[in-house]
Amino acid sequence: TAELAKANEELKLEIEERKRADGALRESEERYRRIVETAQEGIWMIDAAGKTDYVNQQMAKMLGYTVEEMSGRFLFDFICDFAPVEALQNFERRKHEITGQRDFRLRRKDGSDLWAMISTSPMFDDNGQFIGALGMIIDITRRKQAEEALLESEKKYSTLVENSLTGIYIDQCEKIVFANNRFAEIFGFPKEELMGIESWKLVHAEDRALNRELRARMLRGEGAPSEYEARGLTKDGETVWIVGRNTGIEYNGNPAILGNIVDVTEQKRAEKGLREADEEFKCMKSSS
Repeated sequence: TAELAKANEELKLEIEERKRADGALRESEERYRRIVETAQEGIWMIDAAGKTDYVNQQMAKMLGYTVEEMSGRFLFDFICDFAPVEALQNFERRKHEITGQRDFRLRRKDGSDLWAMISTSPMFDDNGQFIGALGMIIDITRRKQAEEALLESEKKYSTLVENSLTGIYIDQCEKIVFANNRFAEIFGFPKEELMGIESWKLVHAEDRALNRELRARMLRGEGAPSEYEARGLTKDGETVWIVGRNTGIEYNGNPAILGNIVDVTEQKRAEKGLREADEEFKCMKSSS
């Protein structure tokens, strides 16, 4: 009887311990469920076939569906960059493509696009068999739109700069770090050869001292003429006359000079021809 009473007492203690453990487990599950359901990120789970086992409210909201509408759907149905049928047939290969972190373009229920950063972790059973994946998405649509707007803006200004009739360059640490097509054309260089070339090499020897002085004064923020006339040297060693306009800027975090030049060599030749003709006319007039 004493042994039976002791056994009953131990059984009661075991039952109470199990109840406490079950209660703690339910409480833990409920706590994590609340965290997952109230998360600002979209969270989902898929099985080994690529079909959704679970999506939280935020995930469904992001894509404009209800949780019930997304449940059991094939994950690739919502990804714009994959054809669902082809993806379903090759999920063993595709599952590696969605593992890790990368940006995807998702398709909302209304047909609009949602850019999302998706982090995915594969899940395996005790035998190492792939059983599905757990993922989280963050809406980065605004960031993508800003990036696309920036790229479009850069493309527009790049087109304007590269098609300018003015030679445009950036001089930093006395080296050419940027040059447009017209600048390369004026000096007779392929554009790639100009990158990193010492800028003084493009200046006529007699004008280098003046060029350095103007450059130094501008970088120091001292008064310097914004427009100047000087002689340059082409790749073949020929002299070209240019009218330049410089501005001090910051480029890649360091001081630099943004320059614009116009080739006035033909104008100078014409002026010289007129002066010579005028002198010749004066000589003829005086001799007569």
